[in-house]
Amino acid sequence: MAQVEVPLTDSEIAALENLAKARDVSVVELIRKEIVALILSGPRRTDAEQRAMARAFCGKFRSGCGDLAQRHDDYLAEIYGS
Repeated sequence: MAQVEVPLTDSEIAALENLAKARDVSVVELIRKEIVALILSGPRRTDAEQRAMARAFCGKFRSGCGDLAQRHDDYLAEIYGS
């Protein structure tokens, strides 16, 4: 197994130690698990990709309410019982 040296501040080390203690694992195990989770999460979308996806959804859905833009607060109050 390869080893990697990562410089951390004293506060970062303390935070890692506290988190590891709270999770009842070693700092090394905590870091290794988080690295694996990061790898498994796959590549992140760029801001441009996220904006393009959001634009693709615009206009795709209909509420059936002709006045939704003006009365959105009223409709939310009806739904959530406020």
